[in-house]
Amino acid sequence: MSNSKKVYLILILGFFLSLSYSFYNLSEFDNLHPQKKNHPMVRGDINLIWKEAETFKRDFFQYDKSYFTSGKEYTRTYLPSKIIAIYSKITNYELYEDFEKNVVKEGGKHLYLFLQSILFYISLLFFYLKLKVFINNEKLSIYVISFLSLEPTILQWHSTFFTESIYFSLQIIFLSILIDTNNSHLKFLKLGIIIGLMFFQKTVSIFLIILVILYFLINKFDKKIVNTFILIFTYLFFLIFLGLNNYKKTGIFYILPLQTKDAHYTLLVPQIFAKKDKSSEYYDYKYLTEKKWKNSNNFKKNDFKDLYKFYKFKQSEALKKILENKLIVIKIYFKKTLHHLLLNPVQTFYWHEYNKNDYKIEYHLSKDKEKWLTFRFFYSFLIFSTIFFGLIRILKFSINLKFHFLILVCVIYYSIMLGWVGNTRYFMPSMIFLSLFFGQGIIAIEKLFNQYIKKN
Repeated sequence: MSNSKKVYLILILGFFLSLSYSFYNLSEFDNLHPQKKNHPMVRGDINLIWKEAETFKRDFFQYDKSYFTSGKEYTRTYLPSKIIAIYSKITNYELYEDFEKNVVKEGGKHLYLFLQSILFYISLLFFYLKLKVFINNEKLSIYVISFLSLEPTILQWHSTFFTESIYFSLQIIFLSILIDTNNSHLKFLKLGIIIGLMFFQKTVSIFLIILVILYFLINKFDKKIVNTFILIFTYLFFLIFLGLNNYKKTGIFYILPLQTKDAHYTLLVPQIFAKKDKSSEYYDYKYLTEKKWKNSNNFKKNDFKDLYKFYKFKQSEALKKILENKLIVIKIYFKKTLHHLLLNPVQTFYWHEYNKNDYKIEYHLSKDKEKWLTFRFFYSFLIFSTIFFGLIRILKFSINLKFHFLILVCVIYYSIMLGWVGNTRYFMPSMIFLSLFFGQGIIAIEKLFNQYIKKN
């Protein structure tokens, strides 16, 4: 069997596994709570995205508002709600049974998850065609594609409505364009577009372009300065577009959503108090601090400009607490970052399961989590050991050092930006990049095994 046929079979297998898990999720979890209080697959941030999608769809398609004035204010990721809204419009799928009461419509979601998986596996095929030319090693290309196609912690996200699956596809397209040996103007235009879309899908990508620019500046190729400017200005177009969109809605030109401004205040500051054994003081501090600011600034909760100022205040207050407790914050960052590295192939299943039923405790405190810990440690050890072997092989044989250094820096970047939250979900974008090291690791282990066989 030719190598190309092997890759096609692997992609088809991965696609059907993804589709099977999607249909399983929908059969088990695409239903409402008996009292119609919530939907297991559309909870938390996803529920907020659903609301933004419905609001945008009504404004733009039903009430004929302009694009810039349609929808809710930008408070989290930009692109997901637009994708859901367009899907709803094209397929005539109603997102809500009762929008006012937040009752999500059952059914109608199969095609969305199907398209999500199709996008990912077509992106992988595109990546394979570019990768085998870039690394000139067919076997290595197959190992990398196999990992991305079948690895369960990656695979599980295609069967949910989280932002990860589409973001993975964008990452893979990004890598495909990056390793294209033809450094034409068009390549840098496409790269700027895809990084812009990555930022629209997940705000963590906002500074990714800086790493890419530095990578190109240390490489030698024709028209480097011109092409770098094409990349920068293409990306700036996305930022300006978003800023103008926000300005039209709110009267404020801003790029990062409110969600990014109070994240440390909401998640990190309580941990600082807890580490100082002052948890009981936190709520008094929070209440008095916020009340004082609101009174002194005549805060009106229904005025977005006031809300934006309030979130900026919370951001500055968090920064003040961080600077006052540097050592504690470093310890929290380190511990949470280590935790977010622990792979969890069953994360989406239990997220849905614990949304479906009225459990007395949350999943992260449950026996279900405990029973999987040993397996997760063992599985994580196997994956990261293979990646480590790959890193050693890359350094030993000086394999595309600049490129692999960029990939490693990207992984560090994601860990710095999101590792402090401690959620294993936020490590998943790094797994896409680390697939390249994993493939090298399999090659290294294979050679060690062959050497052992020859000696014995």
